Amino acid sequence: MDIRKQLLYVCLMGFLTLLPGLAGCNNSTAANKAELEKPIPLGVTVGSLGRVYQYRAVPVRGFGIVAGLPGTGSSECPPDLRTMLIKYINQQMPRDVKFDAGQFIDSRDTAVVEIYGVIPSLASVGENFDVKIRSLSRTQTISLDGGRLYTADLKEARGFTGLGFHLKTLATAKGPIYIDKLGDQPADMLEGYILGGGTVINAVRTSFALHQPNYYASTAIRNQINERFGSKTATAHSPEEIFITIPKKYQNQKERFISLLGNLFLADNPQQQQERIAMLAVRLAGDKNKRPVELALEAIGRRATDTIVPLLNDPNETTRFHAARCLLNLGDERGLFALKTMTEQESSVYRLEAITAIGMGADRSKASPILLKLLEDNSFPVRWASYEQLWRLEDVSITRLFVAGDFFVDQIRCQGPKAVYISRKDSPRIVVFGSPIPIKDDAFFNSADGQVLINARPEDKEISMVRKDPRFPRPIGPLKASRDIGDVVRTMCERLDVEKKPGLRQGLNLPYCDSAAVLKQMCKAGIIDAEFIPGPITKVGQ
Repeated sequence: MDIRKQLLYVCLMGFLTLLPGLAGCNNSTAANKAELEKPIPLGVTVGSLGRVYQYRAVPVRGFGIVAGLPGTGSSECPPDLRTMLIKYINQQMPRDVKFDAGQFIDSRDTAVVEIYGVIPSLASVGENFDVKIRSLSRTQTISLDGGRLYTADLKEARGFTGLGFHLKTLATAKGPIYIDKLGDQPADMLEGYILGGGTVINAVRTSFALHQPNYYASTAIRNQINERFGSKTATAHSPEEIFITIPKKYQNQKERFISLLGNLFLADNPQQQQERIAMLAVRLAGDKNKRPVELALEAIGRRATDTIVPLLNDPNETTRFHAARCLLNLGDERGLFALKTMTEQESSVYRLEAITAIGMGADRSKASPILLKLLEDNSFPVRWASYEQLWRLEDVSITRLFVAGDFFVDQIRCQGPKAVYISRKDSPRIVVFGSPIPIKDDAFFNSADGQVLINARPEDKEISMVRKDPRFPRPIGPLKASRDIGDVVRTMCERLDVEKKPGLRQGLNLPYCDSAAVLKQMCKAGIIDAEFIPGPITKVGQ
C-alpha cells in the first residue's frame, strides 16, 4: 500500500468513528427542539413552571465626605481613597468653577466616611432607603454631629474589594446626618444615619425564569400575566425568561404581586375554572393557613368574587378577614363593611391589617371617612396606621410643612389623645396628632445641651427663641415664632440666612435630630401638653 492509499485509509477510518457522535449531535438538537416546542398542560400554576429572580434586597456600600462640621472632622484619608474622592468631586463640579478638592478634604470641618445601605427588594429607580455612615477608623474625627453627606456613589457590597472601582453604581446617597439622641445612653458621635438618604439609580431587572426553556410555556405565561394584570406587565424575552414590570396598582405591595404571579393558573376551560374557584373557597373556610388560598383566589380575578361573598358571614373572623381583603383587592367593595367592623372592634386581632387593606383597596371617597374616625382611637398603633393610609391617599386632613429642605412636619386636626411622633427610619418627619398643639403660656426652656433657649411669657402672643451654635461666636437670635408646635419646629430648623434676604424664613439652623431631642424634653417638662412617641429606629447597618 503506497503512502497515498495509507493516508486515505486513515482519513476514512477517522470519519467512520465520528459518525456516531455526529448522529448524537443531530439527535440532541432534535431533542432540544422538541423540548422547546413541547406543548404544556393547562391548569397548572405559573409558579410550578419557574420562579421570579433578581428581586431580593441588595446590600450596598461606598465612601463619601461629610461637611459642615464645627471643627470636629479630620484630614486623614488613605492615599488611594483620597485620589478617588478628589477625582469624583472634580467630576461633579461645573467646569467653570475653580475648587480645591484636596483642601476641602483636609479641612477639619469635613470627614471621610464609609457608607452602608440595603436597596429594598423590587426597588424602582428613584426609590429611597436609609443608609448608615461611619467615620473611618484610626482618624482624629471627633464627631459627625451636625454634618451633611455630600453626594456619594453606592455599589453592590457583594464582591466589594478595595474601593470598588470595578463595580457598577446602583444608588447614590446624600443628606443631613441623623444621630439618635432619644435613648437613655449617650449617642455614638462617630456614626449615624441618613433617613431616606439613599436613592436607587439603577434598578435590578425583575424576571421570571422557566425551569425548562419552552416557547409555548413562555408565550402562555406572558399572555396569562398580561391578561390578568395589564398588557405591559410581561414581555417574553426568550423561551426561558420573561421580563416583569410591576403594575402601578401594586407599587406599594410589590411582594404581594410576586406572590400573585406564582398563583396564576394558565388558562383552561370555564368549567374547570369554576370548579377550582369553588374548591379554593372551601379551602379558604377550612385551611388553617389562609393567606396562600386568598392569593390563589385573587390571582384568578373578579370571576371569583361571587363565590367569595358568602364567606363574609362565616363565624370564623380569620375567614371573614381574608375573604373581605381578597374582595377589596379585586375591586369589589362588598368586603368593605366586614373590614370596617374589624377596625372598630378593640378585641379584633385584624384591626391594623384591616386598616391597611381599606387604605390600599377601597375607593378614596369611602376609605377616608373610615380612617379619619380611627384617628380618634385611644390605641396609638391604630391612629398611626390610619394616618399612614390617609397620607398615602393625600387626604386634606393632613397639613404638611417641608422644613429646611430636609424633613416634614405633618399636622393632623383630629380629636383624641394629643401626641408628637418622631420618625427614625425611612423618611424624617414629625407628626403632630391633635393639631394645633400650643406651647404652654408661661414657660422658660433651656435644652439639655444648652444650645436652645425658648421663652414663652403669658402676655406675649409669640415666643422668643435663641440658639448657641458652636460654629458661630455669638448666639443666633432671638427669633420670634407663634406658639404652635409646627411653627416652633420650623423656626428652630430653617436655615440661617446670614445675608437676611427678603422673603426667606429665618431659622436657628437646628438639625432634625436635635429638634427631636428638644421636643422630647418639652413634652416631658409639660411645656407641650402631648405624649412624645419615638418611632422605631432604622435597622440598616445593624
